[in-house]
Amino acid sequence: MSAYRPIAKLKQNDVQAFNLLKAPLRRTVSPIFEMLRMPDDGDAEKHLAKTLGAFDLYGDGATPIVDLDRFLPKTTVFERHPADWGYDSIFSKQKRVIPVLSMHADASSLDVLVGAAEKHRQGICLRLDGEDVALAPEKAIKDLSARVGQIGILARDADLLIDFAKLRYLRDPAVIAVLRFLGLVDGYGLSFRNVIFAGSTVVDFVSEAAAEEHTTGSVRRDEFSIWTRLIRAYGWGRRLQFSDYGIVRPEHMDNVRSKYTNGKVRYTAGGSIHYFRGCRKDHISLKDQYPDIVRRLVASDVYKKPGYSNADDFFWSVAQGRDNTGSTGRWVRLDMNHHLTYVAQQVEAVLALGERERASDELVDAFAERF
Repeated sequence: MSAYRPIAKLKQNDVQAFNLLKAPLRRTVSPIFEMLRMPDDGDAEKHLAKTLGAFDLYGDGATPIVDLDRFLPKTTVFERHPADWGYDSIFSKQKRVIPVLSMHADASSLDVLVGAAEKHRQGICLRLDGEDVALAPEKAIKDLSARVGQIGILARDADLLIDFAKLRYLRDPAVIAVLRFLGLVDGYGLSFRNVIFAGSTVVDFVSEAAAEEHTTGSVRRDEFSIWTRLIRAYGWGRRLQFSDYGIVRPEHMDNVRSKYTNGKVRYTAGGSIHYFRGCRKDHISLKDQYPDIVRRLVASDVYKKPGYSNADDFFWSVAQGRDNTGSTGRWVRLDMNHHLTYVAQQVEAVLALGERERASDELVDAFAERF
C-alpha cells in the first residue's frame, strides 16, 4: 500500500484519473473520495445518486476511503439516512470501502457510519479538521479519545485523517500544531492503523499563479514540505501518510460555468504545481488554445516524457498534433492523472531516502525538488 492517500471529489473525471494510473500504482494508491458540496437548492436524492454513479466507475484499485456524510444535508433520501443508503448501495454492488466519521458528525450519523463500517469490515476513518488541531489540540484529543470509546472500534482498526484542507497556516505553525497533537495522541495510547496528514495550496484562480494570459507560473506545494518535516520529526516509515487534493481546490463545487474559464494545464513537478495558462474561452475556444498550451509544456524543463503516465502520453500526442479535446472535465482528469503518478512516486522516493540516509530537511527538500 502506498503512503500517498489523495483526496478526490466523487466526479466522473476525478475517479477516472485513478483508473488510468499505470500498474502497479493503480492497485497501491488508495484514494479518499468525498462528495461534492450540494447546492442550497439541490435535490438530495439526485445528488447522492449522481455521486454513487461516479463511484461505480472506480475500477480494480486499492480499497478507498469514502466520505458520504460530510457534505450531505440533514434530511432523508429514499426514506433513509443518506449515508446509510449510500454505503448500503455500494455494499450491494460487491464493493468494499472504508467509511468516514467526522468529528463534527451529529448523533443521527454516528450509528449509521459505525454500522456501515461493521458491514464493510474494512475499518473506519476518523476525520479531524486541521483548524481544530491547530487552535485547540487538548480539546481535539479529548474529543477524539471520547469518540473512539463511543464507537466501539479499536484505534488499530481506524485511520486518522488530519485535514487542513485549504492551508491557512504557514509551514512552521502547521508542523508544530500537528506534532504537538500527535504527541497527545501517543500520550492517550491511541495507536491508529494510519495517520494521514492532508492539505492543499492549490489556488482558486489561475491568475493567482500566472498573472497574464499565455504565461506560465508556479505555486509551491507547502503541504508536501510540511509532510516531509513531520516525518523527519515524528519518525520515518509509514506511520504518517501524505494526502493532498490533487490539482483541485478543496472547496470545488459542481456545475460552475463561466465565460471567464481559461484554458490551462496544471503540471506537478518538484515542489510545485506549474500552471501553463492560455486565455479566456470567449477569446479563443478551449479546443483551439490547448495545442499551444501543451506545446509549451512539452518544451519546458518540467515535462517528463511519453510513457510516464497516461496523461503524459496524451500531452505528447496533442503537442504532435495527433489528438486534442476541449472538454474541461477531461483536462482535469489528465492533470490529476499526472499529479497522482508523480506524487505517489515522489512520496515513496522520499521515504526510501530517509530510511536509508536519515536525511536532513535540506537534503529532503533538494531531493524532492529534483525528483
